[in-house]
Amino acid sequence: EEQRERTDLKTLMRRFWKVAAPYWFSEDKVQARLRLLAVFLLTLGTTGISVGFNFLGRDFYNALA
Repeated sequence: EEQRERTDLKTLMRRFWKVAAPYWFSEDKVQARLRLLAVFLLTLGTTGISVGFNFLGRDFYNALA
């Protein structure tokens, strides 16, 4: 069972790389990498905002208690 899961993951990654590799190494590689960086930074930013709101909510509920 575990061997099958590893094989499935290996197959999935191989198929993904077969589709994605030409994009990452084409003429558009700079744009692709900038877009990946933008997605990463936006994800990091939204996570930071969520953490901030959690702290605000905690302080609000602590003030009510």
